[in-house]
Amino acid sequence: MKKLLALIMALALMAALFAGCAGKTQEPAEEVPAESVSAEEAPPAEEPAVKADEVGTATEHDIQTAGEAADAQEATHSISYPLDAEGITLTVFTNQPALGPLTGRIPIESHGEYETWQHSLECTGVDIELTETSMMTSTEQFNLMVASGEYADMITGAESQYSGGLTKAFDDEVIIDLADMIQENCPDYWRYVAADEHLARDTKDDSGRIYGVYSIYDSAVYIEGYLMRGDWLDQLGMDAPTDFDQLTEVFTAFKNEMGCEYPAFVNKTTVFMNHGYNLAGFDVATGGLPMSVDGVNVKCDFQQDAYRDWLVMMNDWYNKGLIDPNFMETSNDMFSGETERLNLINQVGSFTQMSTSLPTFYENETPGYGLIPVVVTADGSGINHMLSDTLVFSSTVVSTQCEYPELALQYMNWWYTDEGQMCYNYGMEGTHYTVNEDGEVEFTDLVINNDLGISPTLYMRTFTIAGFGWGRTIQSRNWCFYEDYAANAVNFWTEHNDGAYALPALSFTTEESERIAQFSADVCTYVAERIPQYITGDIAIDTWDSFVQELEQFNLSELVSIYQAAYDRYLGR
Repeated sequence: MKKLLALIMALALMAALFAGCAGKTQEPAEEVPAESVSAEEAPPAEEPAVKADEVGTATEHDIQTAGEAADAQEATHSISYPLDAEGITLTVFTNQPALGPLTGRIPIESHGEYETWQHSLECTGVDIELTETSMMTSTEQFNLMVASGEYADMITGAESQYSGGLTKAFDDEVIIDLADMIQENCPDYWRYVAADEHLARDTKDDSGRIYGVYSIYDSAVYIEGYLMRGDWLDQLGMDAPTDFDQLTEVFTAFKNEMGCEYPAFVNKTTVFMNHGYNLAGFDVATGGLPMSVDGVNVKCDFQQDAYRDWLVMMNDWYNKGLIDPNFMETSNDMFSGETERLNLINQVGSFTQMSTSLPTFYENETPGYGLIPVVVTADGSGINHMLSDTLVFSSTVVSTQCEYPELALQYMNWWYTDEGQMCYNYGMEGTHYTVNEDGEVEFTDLVINNDLGISPTLYMRTFTIAGFGWGRTIQSRNWCFYEDYAANAVNFWTEHNDGAYALPALSFTTEESERIAQFSADVCTYVAERIPQYITGDIAIDTWDSFVQELEQFNLSELVSIYQAAYDRYLGR
């Protein structure tokens, strides 16, 4: 969860939106295959189509076109398609389509099989050769490609896979700087970036280099957060908690009066409710320095009194039996076999989950079952400051072996044009959606009553590439299919998060990256061994101060100084 935002959506406006959607359906995290029905044989919908979200002027989540973005910055360049690219083939290294629960159930293995992808090639006149890897082997295959010295023309996800990041990749002459050519050859993309101060910072490094074309969101929306058994609160006559004293009372009541064995779903990551203490969160299972910024000062969670306070609370919950004593054996995947012993539907009082997974929990036989979104903070303010509000989530770089970098940019630019955006988010006009006389997007019966017998939101994964390494994702593209409880959860989490303390993606020099790699692994390994012991009480919490001092042997202060210097440079971009 790479994650998320600060725009406030009014509940009344959201309710009005969903009241106007016909044929609501759900998107379970894992769907049971239904009896296959062809689109032609499927019964007609109650209405001929389902409208996509049209909150536009009401909540600022409208489908901003490239033309509207140009209002913020005068257009100086434009590209006419198709391009003059006869006889030229561009290569792309990327992952296979993200099919989620559909993986292995449908015969799609490549983006090249998508009608929308083929449409982009026809519109642009560019021939693309894809090299696609599975998520499981992506890093291995990426490293093999780099080691071979034979790079694809365009590479997605390099920012997270190249050791040392994109700056190091540039220094190693693997990728090129696009700064001198991007405005002319990727103008529709550039208008969005230049019109937003944060996007302008987040898509270049401290020296002004631009290493890639970024996949961006049209707006900042939180689609994941903490949920609680609202039906139990009603039976107990208790209000939703907003601070941790109230939360402890609620969990205790869940255990003693509702028969909930372990009210707090804590797993081997140990990341549970840290954000409420203004902590970035440290995943014991995978590591990674938990860094945040308070105003202009960068901090590491391990140096904060708030981390000790959080551990005190977790130890209290552990002693009261509110946490599974075997939490370090529990997977972070709530749907895995390891968590079945917890009988999640009826034996967990609070957990974190994505809004699109909510239907899975509602599809049970418990009368009156209901979940409500919550945000619990140490100060009781109900505002989470720690989740990132960046609109950037991936990139595509151009390698030094690309003979036609301008053409590569021009092809990617098509996905940011008005036509490209609609194709990217909604599929093929006339096949998957239509636009009515009011300019509203309506999904067709082919999507609503698809021949796979699955939810429309899940079916959209079979024909749209939203979330690829380039393109602009319209967050609200499938909101009309959300049930009210999912819509309300998204609205609540968004309204109660501002991202004020979240550290943006920073650029490090090669030397800084090497120092971070040299020291951070040791820090994280040392802390990962101790945190579970503090929670269980095997190590007394009154040793915390000495523990923090011990971290200096791993040069933690130097690490913080490196991040501080990088953040100062970021502010100066």
